[in-house]
Amino acid sequence: MRCSAGLFRFWERRGHFQEGCAWLERALRGVPETPTAERGWALNALAFLCWRGGDTQRARAAAQQALSVARAAGEPRDVAQALLNLGMIAYVGNAPNLALPYLEESVAEARQGGNVPQLSLALTFLGRTRLWLEGPFDRRARLALDESLDLARAARSLYATGHALATLGDLVWGQGDTRQALPLWREATEVRARLTDRRGIAGCLERLALSRRGSRVRLRRGGRACARTNQRVAPAPSPSGRGPG
Repeated sequence: MRCSAGLFRFWERRGHFQEGCAWLERALRGVPETPTAERGWALNALAFLCWRGGDTQRARAAAQQALSVARAAGEPRDVAQALLNLGMIAYVGNAPNLALPYLEESVAEARQGGNVPQLSLALTFLGRTRLWLEGPFDRRARLALDESLDLARAARSLYATGHALATLGDLVWGQGDTRQALPLWREATEVRARLTDRRGIAGCLERLALSRRGSRVRLRRGGRACARTNQRVAPAPSPSGRGPG
């Protein structure tokens, strides 16, 4: 089970979602349903791969189990990740109002857990959700994203840095500041290339292509078009609080 959960990045970055889910489900069936940290980690990985693959119903069930197991095991990092998964399941299901409380609680748990890259990711997705709900001039969205990028850089986490850069670029582009957005997206592309994250690279390249086609006017409408456009390429949070890249 531990080995299967540890392979989540391989499956996610290559788009092998069904394969990853099959391995994780098989591993989970083969061990007792004891509320251990390892089981919570595997359930979070399963939830993550399910929603990234578009199966939000399976993802929600796995994330809810992960949350229950993590709380029973007393693992704040895994609690934070389960909440982050539940928030992103709501986000990709076009329900940012439902995503917001999950992500706010995820940030609080991540602070308690002390995993800096995980806290950075939780802040990034909180900022992204506020961008959708409140628009690109929302002060709390900007504060969350600025803190997220500072934390990611301090932790030298490429994974978290790439997410923070891309989302901060989305916010400033929504404000109409293309000059500030482009270098953020370019740096995000370089970071993801270092991770060999093909899906992340594709998302950044899509942003750069949209900017060159003059799509900024669509993104000025309260930031919501920006958030919805980028929902297709939303960066994926790590399914574990155990030090993403």
